[in-house]
Amino acid sequence: RKVPSVKCISAVGVVTGPDSLFVVANEDAPLQVYKYHPKFDNYYFYQSIFTESPVLGLSTFYAGDPCLCAVTKGGQFYIYTFQYLQGWEVLCKGEIDGLQALVPFKLSNTNYLF
Repeated sequence: RKVPSVKCISAVGVVTGPDSLFVVANEDAPLQVYKYHPKFDNYYFYQSIFTESPVLGLSTFYAGDPCLCAVTKGGQFYIYTFQYLQGWEVLCKGEIDGLQALVPFKLSNTNYLF
């Protein structure tokens, strides 16, 4: 499949129940979310997510609901959860000097972000 993209920085996919989505981070643009539509066997634009600074990277993890992590050039991070009707909503955000990525992992049945 092809979607419009200008200088893609990162892209991640998420599957939740019947929904299949992917999120694209383009240079100097809001995050773009695309959702799969089975009737047309294609993805369509679903949501824009705005951040205060350009995004450096994306990652995902599952904690009951799917979660999306976005790290920006300013050392800010955003963690979003996906809700069926509302789409992606901010769960928490913060700032860590020098932060470049959030890597989710699981150890002894406990989820961590590194």
